Parts: sequence; structure tokens; C-alpha cells
Amino acid sequence: MSDTTTDATMRRRAFVRVLDTAMPMTGIILVIAAVAVGPGRWVQIWVAVIGLMLVEAGVWKAASRILMGRRYHALRAEVLEFIEHVRELNRSAVAIQGGAPAQGEFDAAAMAMRQAVDRMIDVAGHADDVAPASASLPGD
Repeated sequence: MSDTTTDATMRRRAFVRVLDTAMPMTGIILVIAAVAVGPGRWVQIWVAVIGLMLVEAGVWKAASRILMGRRYHALRAEVLEFIEHVRELNRSAVAIQGGAPAQGEFDAAAMAMRQAVDRMIDVAGHADDVAPASASLPGD
């Protein structure tokens, strides 16, 4: 990745962070302004509604979701699955320390984690529109 691409990406991320912060602030200001000094009843309502929508968009980080869309959904799904396996591993390790016979569950969770890492290696670096070379097709 070149320095210009990295700089452009960093500037875009900084802009999105500012936007994610500015949207709810602007929404709050609009709601307060609508309630405090609204010129007419309908104008007050619409300004307040727009303000509340901006607050909600900021809470959900809409700018990040829209402007910085994910390209690596398969890798993200594998990472989330790996985190679930980590939780299983910890639960079974705690059960073993507590005296419960959970060694089989512990070994199964450890094996599932290893398999998840292998799948992460296969999908890493491949955008959603490009299938990894080692991915098998259904029916193979």
C-alpha cells in the first residue's frame, strides 16, 4: 500500500470520526433550538424530528457504516465465530478448575478454535467479491 493511499484512508477515517461525533451534537442543538425558539408549531416539530434523526444516526454511527463499508465480511464472520469459541474454551476451563469433568468440552473448543484460525487464514485478504483460491464450492 502506498503512502498516498494510506494518507487518504487516514484522512477519510478522521473525517468519518468527526462526522460521527458532529451528527448527534448537531441533532441536540436542533432539538433545543426547535423547543426554545421555534418560529411556528409545524416548523418546531419538523426541526425537532430532524434533530432526533441526527442524534439517532450518530448513536448508530451511520457515517461509519455508510462511508466506510466493510469489504471483508467473510473474515469478520470467522473472527466473530472465533470469539465464541474463546468463550466456550474459557467456560470449559473454568469448569475443569471447579472440578467438573469438562476435558472433552475443552478439547472440542480448542479444536474448533484451530479450525476457525485455518478458515481465517483462507479468507484473509479476500474481499467479498473475490473468493479465496482454497475455498471449496458446494458439492465438492
